[in-house]
Amino acid sequence: MQEPPPLHPLAELQALLDKVRQASVLPWVDAHAAMAEEHRALWLASQAGDEGARLVAEIFDETERLFSAAE
Repeated sequence: MQEPPPLHPLAELQALLDKVRQASVLPWVDAHAAMAEEHRALWLASQAGDEGARLVAEIFDETERLFSAAE
């Protein structure tokens, strides 16, 4: 079975932003998994220029909102 082609970095960042915006709790099993996803987002942003930087900033804002709600 063939895997689908990878998404463009901007599409992946937008999908991640949509995921965290819709979440009311952290969508990862633990803080380690959340940090791994943040590192992945930073790497994607490095491939996507200014728009990638804007999206990753929004992702981090939303992730912080979810961490705060979990406390």
